[in-house]
Amino acid sequence: MMVSYYNDSELEKAKIVTDKELNELLQEVREKDDRYYLQERKFTVKNGWFKKPTEKIGYTLLFNTYSCECQIINFCQDHEWSINGTVSKSYIYTLFCGFLNGYKCAVGKV
Repeated sequence: MMVSYYNDSELEKAKIVTDKELNELLQEVREKDDRYYLQERKFTVKNGWFKKPTEKIGYTLLFNTYSCECQIINFCQDHEWSINGTVSKSYIYTLFCGFLNGYKCAVGKV
């Protein structure tokens, strides 16, 4: 489990992301459980000597366990390392859709 401390300003920034679809899902998830936050990180990837570098966006999903302590959700990936806190949009999108579907099923059974 990975845990880190975030101040109020950092958590406030992690309430929204620039990707419209992903932000809509984030807001829907936060309506159900406001302890979820999503950090958006832009980074540049070099593609070789004669190619232009490309900008990529990675996302880090946070779950606020206490006032300023957040668990960084670790995603399973096919790599040689076990810590995968920053992932592509598809991982977050899939997790959010699963969360919302599970929430709707659980509420429907109550």
